[in-house]
Amino acid sequence: MSIQLNWLVTLFLLTVGIVQGRIVADHPGSNSLTTESTVPSLATTVEAHVPETIINLNNTTTTQISTSSSTVTSSTVTTTSTTSTTPEPTTSTTTTTTTEPSTSSTTTTTSTTTTTTVPTTTTTLIPPTNELGCYNAAPELCHSRVGDCECNPDPLNPGALFCCNVTDINRAIGCAPNAPDGSNTWKYIHLRNLTVRELVLNVSNRYIKTLSSLSITDGRIQKISSSFARFSSPVCLNVSNNNISEIESRAFRELRHLTTLDISHNNLSTIPSTIGNLRLDIRGNSGMLCKSLLESLKEGDKFIDPEATFCLTNRTFNWFDSTDSIPLHQLVLSQRVQNDCPKRCSCELDRLNFDLNNTERKTITARVDCSGLGLVDFPETLPPDTVTLNVSNNNITSLKALIGKSYHSLVRLYADDNQIASLSDLEGTDFISRFSFFSIRRNRLKTIQTYQFKSNLDLGSYMFLEGNPMTCDCNAAKNLKNWLLSKKAQVPDHDQIYCEGNTHLTKMVQIQESKLCQSQHDWTDYIYYLIATEIILLIALICKVSYDYWVFKTAGYLPWPANKMPKLPCDCLCE
Repeated sequence: MSIQLNWLVTLFLLTVGIVQGRIVADHPGSNSLTTESTVPSLATTVEAHVPETIINLNNTTTTQISTSSSTVTSSTVTTTSTTSTTPEPTTSTTTTTTTEPSTSSTTTTTSTTTTTTVPTTTTTLIPPTNELGCYNAAPELCHSRVGDCECNPDPLNPGALFCCNVTDINRAIGCAPNAPDGSNTWKYIHLRNLTVRELVLNVSNRYIKTLSSLSITDGRIQKISSSFARFSSPVCLNVSNNNISEIESRAFRELRHLTTLDISHNNLSTIPSTIGNLRLDIRGNSGMLCKSLLESLKEGDKFIDPEATFCLTNRTFNWFDSTDSIPLHQLVLSQRVQNDCPKRCSCELDRLNFDLNNTERKTITARVDCSGLGLVDFPETLPPDTVTLNVSNNNITSLKALIGKSYHSLVRLYADDNQIASLSDLEGTDFISRFSFFSIRRNRLKTIQTYQFKSNLDLGSYMFLEGNPMTCDCNAAKNLKNWLLSKKAQVPDHDQIYCEGNTHLTKMVQIQESKLCQSQHDWTDYIYYLIATEIILLIALICKVSYDYWVFKTAGYLPWPANKMPKLPCDCLCE
C-alpha cells in the first residue's frame, strides 16, 4: 500500500512540472526568478503582493504586481516566484504544491499568482523656458546650490547649467562640473543676478559659443559691449531685467542663428542691430524711441504682446514741446508711411495727433520732405495723414496740386525758393482754410489776395512772404500795406517785404498812399474845363440871339454885330 501511494505522489509531481514547463515555454521573453529557503516552522501558506515601478529609456512606466505563494512544512519551506515582463499587458501563473506526510491521506494545495503589466505615458523632460522659449532655471535652485561654485548643473535637465550671484562669468562657469557628455560644453545656461558694470561678451565666448539658449537675468548691468564671436550658435538670448542702459549697436549682429531676443525691463532707448526677422520682447523699457522700433519693423522683427509694448514720440505745439508714449500696434500703422512715400522724397513720423472728440484716440501723422529735387510740380500722392510737406528749392510754378485728395490733411507747407507767381489757385482749397504754417518766401509773387487769408490768419496761423517782388502801387498802399500792419504777429517777416524794381528797397509797410495814388497830367485832365467853356459860350450865344431878335422886333433894326453881317441866301426866307 505504501509503495502504491509513493507512485501516485511521484506521478502527480511530474504532472505539475510539465504544466510549469509549458507556462514558461509560452512566454519566452519572460524572466523567471526562483528562490528557495529552508526555515523550520509549522505548516503554513503565506501570500505576498509586491508592487514594483520601472522608468525605462522610452519614458514608459511599467508597474508589476507579483503574488507569491509560500508553503511551509515541518521540515522545509519552499517559495517559488515567477515574474513575467512583456511589452504588452500579460498574465502569468505560478503554481505551488504542498505535500504533508500523513498515514491516511494526502493534501494538495495549489495557489495561482497573477502578474499584470500596465503601460503609462509620461512627458519627455524639456528644460523650463520663459515666454519666448529661452531656458529659465527656477529661482529656488539658487537656494539649493551645492558647493562654493556659483554654477551648478540643473538636476532635472541634462545639458543645462544655472548660475547664481555671478560676478565673473568665466570663473563661475569654469568651476562647474563637466556636462553630461564629459566636456565643459553646455547647451543651456542661465546666469541669475549677474553683477558687473560692463558685460564684455567676447570674454566668455569660449563657453557660450556653442549654446542653444543663454539667459542673463535679474542682475545689475549698465552696459553690454563688444560682440559675440562669429558663427556663435545661440538661438534664444534673454538679457531681461538687468537695468541695462546701453547695448553696443553690433553686440548681437554675429548671432546668425538667433531667432528670439528678450531685452525687456531695462532702461534702453534703442534696439541693437540684429540680422532681422526676430521675435523681440522690449516691454518695460520706458525710454524706448519709436524711431528705433520702426527700424526693427523694417527688418521684419515681430514683437511680443504689442498691446503692452510702448515707445516715445515727440508732440509739438505752438508754445511747448512734450513727449508721449504710444502702443506699438499704432506705430505699426505708421509703417505704411514709408510704403506710400513719393519717389526720391523722404518720409518720417511728424508728431502725435489727438482726436478732439475722443482724447483717448491717438494717431500718427507724417512729414514729407521733397526739397531740392528739381521738381516742377507737387507730388501726385502723399502718405495718409501727411500734415507737413517741404517742397522748397524746386522749380514749381503753381499751387493747383493742393486741390487733390492727398493734400486734405496738409496743414504745414514749405514752398520757399520756387517760381510760384500767384496764390489765386488756393482759393476754395482745404489748405487755405486750415493751414497753420505757410512759407512761400523768395518766389515771384506780385500781390496777395488778402481776402483769402482773413479768416484763417485770425485763428493764429503763420505765413512768411519775404523775398517776393511785390508791386507797390496805389492799390497796394490802400490794401496790402494795411493788411500787413494788422497781421504783424501772423506774418513775422512783414517788415522784410520790398517793392519790385525799387532801387532804394522801399519796404511795403513804408509806402505812402498820398504819393502812389497821384496820376500823371495829360490833355484829359483839361477836358472838363473845355466842356464847361463850351457850355458857357453856348449859353452866351443863345442870349445874344434872343436879345437881337427882341431889338429887331421892337426897334426895327438889328444891333451889332448882326447888322454888319452879310446877307445870306437864306435871309430871304426869314424876310
